[in-house]
Amino acid sequence: MSIDKAKLYYAELKDITEELLKILTSSKRRLEALNEAKFF
Repeated sequence: MSIDKAKLYYAELKDITEELLKILTSSKRRLEALNEAKFF
């Protein structure tokens, strides 16, 4: 049973990680598109 649980947790973690990476990539693109003057 514990192997089945581990596989389920792994699948959930993989999905969450992929979603987080999409969000981070999108945020990075937005930041790179901003004018540098906004940071000074």
